[in-house]
Amino acid sequence: MLGSYQDARAHCGQALELYRQLGDRAGQGLAHADLGMVFDAMGRHEEALAHDMHALELHRSVGNRSREAVGLNNVGWCYAQLGDYQQALVYCEQALALYQELGDRNGEASAWDSVGYARHHLGQYPEAIACYQQALALSRELGDRFSHAEFLIHLGDSHDAGGQPFAARQAWQQALDILDDLDHPRADEILARLRPDAPARRGDGAPPAL
Repeated sequence: MLGSYQDARAHCGQALELYRQLGDRAGQGLAHADLGMVFDAMGRHEEALAHDMHALELHRSVGNRSREAVGLNNVGWCYAQLGDYQQALVYCEQALALYQELGDRNGEASAWDSVGYARHHLGQYPEAIACYQQALALSRELGDRFSHAEFLIHLGDSHDAGGQPFAARQAWQQALDILDDLDHPRADEILARLRPDAPARRGDGAPPAL
């Protein structure tokens, strides 16, 4: 989280080796998931996908359905970062269904966001908007203000791409209000989008920043 990715990779790798020596498959799954997160942050999405796939297999092998849901969403996210949005949708929708079955509302909100992201990049803007609205309803209920701001940003992106600039600006402004209140550095990025001379994002194909 501090951006020291090489140190993080080294520590997670050591943890993975120790879990292997102990024969602890659940621990190995956690270590692979952490390595997936590190490689994703480094922009090395193929390596992230490999680790997330290992994590998913291990969590399934020990019957940890909660971590299986996390693994499904992580794998789907990696496919999205690699540009395979159809495959991303397959995994993220499985994650969504499992989170709903387990009653994990935090996870469900995250999965709705992931499904929306995939649908956005498939050009399915009304469907993406509906997904983000589901995520927003859950984050509002849970009181997760930072995630709520993130989902508002993504909602604005889909409104903008779908030719609804006024709705996009409304969503971004609400996100900015939250980020300002949280004193979060992403506020500057969103403020730049709201400036009158900001370049249009419609149809640019760029993924929402996460």
